[in-house]
Amino acid sequence: MHASALRDSPHVNDKVKLSEEEIQNLSPMRRPIVNKPLGIAYGTGELPAMIASSRDYHAYRSQGHVPGDLIPIANTNHFTILDELRRGVRYTTGKGAVASPTASPLLPFNWTQVIKVSPGEQLSAVSNEGVAGTLVVVELS
Repeated sequence: MHASALRDSPHVNDKVKLSEEEIQNLSPMRRPIVNKPLGIAYGTGELPAMIASSRDYHAYRSQGHVPGDLIPIANTNHFTILDELRRGVRYTTGKGAVASPTASPLLPFNWTQVIKVSPGEQLSAVSNEGVAGTLVVVELS
């Protein structure tokens, strides 16, 4: 999918009114890939063109071998996704690890993630809302 397909989807360009020049200059699909971790979250309740845009951008970054997860958030859209993400858990690993409620990587609510913890390291997790939950740690061989 190209940015023009998203722009031409129903309702989107009615609001943003992107020109071809703006698409060329602003589209992340047409910019150099930056080698920094980037999680791309999208709501499964979005317009199909918006979901495809998120998936395409993740695939584009994957071709550049840069880190980042594609995170579908069930039953959300661009109005509700941030509320759902705020319900997640932040984590960190390391010796004497203490997760920060603002600076550690985020696992969205009910998201399953494999996190590598080396021998001698700890895994620390904290809920964004201070809600009690379950952190399951399984040793993989």
